[in-house]
Parts: sequence; C-alpha cells; structure tokens
Amino acid sequence: AALPLGTTPLLVSEVRITRLFVPAQVRITVFEQQPVATLYLNGRRYLLNRDGQIFAPAGRLDYGTRITTSGFQPSVAELKQNIGKTLEASRILYPRKLKIKQANFDASGCITLKLNNGLDLICLDRLTEKKAGMAVLAINRFGSTGKTVIDLTCEDKIVLRDRVKHGS
Repeated sequence: AALPLGTTPLLVSEVRITRLFVPAQVRITVFEQQPVATLYLNGRRYLLNRDGQIFAPAGRLDYGTRITTSGFQPSVAELKQNIGKTLEASRILYPRKLKIKQANFDASGCITLKLNNGLDLICLDRLTEKKAGMAVLAINRFGSTGKTVIDLTCEDKIVLRDRVKHGS
C-alpha cells in the first residue's frame, strides 16, 4: 500500500533514493529498524532501537536487553533516562566481552545489570567506564561462580558477594 508523502512506517529507519544515469534508473533502499532491547512497561512489551526509541510492540520474543522497573512507575523523563543508561552501559561493557541480559531500575535509583555470564552488577545512577573497569578487574582477579553480585554503588570501591557461597 502506498504511504502519504513524508511519512514512514514505524519499522523503517531510513529510506535512500539514488538516481543512476547509466543505465537510467532509480534505486530505492529501505533500512529496517533493528531492535536492540525490549522494554517492559505496564504489563506490555515494546521494542527499542539503538537510539532508545520505542518503534513497535514486542511479539513473543525478547530482543537484546530486557529493561524493567520495580517498585515504581517511571515518568516519561525517567523512562528515557533509564533506557539511555542501559544502552550506555551496553556500549561500555561490549568491548569487555560482557553483555547485559536484563537491566532493572528500582525506586531508589539503583540499577541491577544481569549479565550473560550470570553476574549481577549493581550501581547507582549509571555505569561508568571506571566502574566497569573495576568490575572486570575483580572478575579476572577473584573469578566468578556465575552467581556473583558486584556492587558498584560507591565510586572508588566495589563489594563482591557470591550467592552460592554466602546465600542471597
């Protein structure tokens, strides 16, 4: 079906039109939105693009990081900040070969990042390069059972807790 001029469907991120002279033709290239995260909000799930924008309702499967909140209903501004903090944390951790499976924000401003290797990183406000570096050093130095919690709520120190050895 044709779309009105100047509009794009939600699943399209970009359209490029190129005019070729030899042979005479017009090439139209359509780029789809790529989901990088799934937002859970008010019992519904939404797909987020790399810019943190909701672009479609999620189907049955989660894509990328699952972003949730617990104990409060975020305002639109808080929600945008939380999405931004999650995507920023993913960009910081990716070069360190760590991937966020789930990011949970609570009413106190605490963020729990559940990683693909079973670790939980807990921090206030946002994950910084410094905190990520400290976490990786601790993982490399002390190892991990995959049930380790790394508390990064202080800027200059971390607290390790192993749920297998010490309980939850």
